[in-house]
Amino acid sequence: MNGIQHVTGASYHPSTNGMAERLVQSVKHAVKADKSNRTLEHKINRFLLAYRTTPHATTGISPDLIKPDLKRDVDNKHLVDERRKLSKFSEGERVWIRNYQKGPKWVRGTVLEQTGPVLYKV
Repeated sequence: MNGIQHVTGASYHPSTNGMAERLVQSVKHAVKADKSNRTLEHKINRFLLAYRTTPHATTGISPDLIKPDLKRDVDNKHLVDERRKLSKFSEGERVWIRNYQKGPKWVRGTVLEQTGPVLYKV
């Protein structure tokens, strides 16, 4: 109903939650910068109104639900970057994966499935 889609990411990978962490940082900055005597809820609502109506730097349009092709536009803009060739892997292929837990830094794994344009379950 709110246009939210749950997407999982790579565990322990710092950049997986990069966009979410950046949004939290922006909210905190906006709340601290608002020197009015309004409630926290009011300050957050003002931030969200500004955030949702400001054109996004990547797409050039605001991130509201009125524009249903926003996800496609963002995906296309990120995937068409010719400066960086994306690796493609097949199910069953053996790959090296970064280990963010205790133990060796890199471990061998097997691709189980592709879950997104550049994300695989290993």
